[in-house]
Amino acid sequence: MADIPGIDEPPQHIVFAPTQTAPKWSRVEWAQQLLIHAYTRTSPQHAAPILTTIGHIN
Repeated sequence: MADIPGIDEPPQHIVFAPTQTAPKWSRVEWAQQLLIHAYTRTSPQHAAPILTTIGHIN
């Protein structure tokens, strides 16, 4: 997720940052699609972080 164009924040600030405004759901959906795409291309031993992040989004 750190390589998403236009995002200059550390990954931990993007995923876990508290906010006072509603999420931009189109960005959340896009991030989830990106993660699912990455999951379909990774090996089983590297899947846990991707699946964890997808679970957090859901």
